Amino acid sequence: MILLTSSDDCLIGKEASKVIEAIINRGNDAEIRRKGDGYIILEVEKTIKYRA
Repeated sequence: MILLTSSDDCLIGKEASKVIEAIINRGNDAEIRRKGDGYIILEVEKTIKYRA
């Protein structure tokens, strides 16, 4: 788990920070991947389908 602080805004941008924060507030995981010269932010939802 990586926690972002206000000083990290320069690395990914303020808009991206807001998107990540919104995803985390919904209870899901945010995944950041490089794509070309930039990056994409994915919202990861995991659902338990079977439990023994």
